[in-house]
Amino acid sequence: ENSLSSQTSSEGQGSCVPLDQCDSLQVMWESRYIMMNTLEALGALERAHCGFLGSSHVPLFRCPEDPINEVGRHVITDGGFDTPACAGTVKLFGNGDAEPEVVARDSISKVKVVVDRVVVVGNCCWRLHRNKRFRGRSLTVRPGATHTGIGNVKSIKKLKECPVM
Repeated sequence: ENSLSSQTSSEGQGSCVPLDQCDSLQVMWESRYIMMNTLEALGALERAHCGFLGSSHVPLFRCPEDPINEVGRHVITDGGFDTPACAGTVKLFGNGDAEPEVVARDSISKVKVVVDRVVVVGNCCWRLHRNKRFRGRSLTVRPGATHTGIGNVKSIKKLKECPVM
């Protein structure tokens, strides 16, 4: 059989495995839109590509970590996985609106809008408050999540870090 199959790198960089078996590359690929690093993710996959599984069209990648030998040594903050500075906007839409009523690039202490739908662009988290000056009940909105039927929003806080879920 002439096709490439799962193999081990002679340089000790890890085995050639399908993407779903390589956590570091999988995380980078799945978060490419949220982290706004699609080109970086594609480049990493291209550099790690090492063939196909048997005669199938399933690509194999040289995983940059060896889970058996390096347990606990890799942290999410090594090389290119650092959390980038918060950048982006939050768009608040009224009921049935095609265009947002409010687009915030930073915190707004006084605003008055009835929100039906929220779209987060970029990698920031935002807290939407029922009262002005960031008081009252609030809802945290995250990149990639869909939020509908929010109701009254009177202040918007841009968060330095997304809260741990």
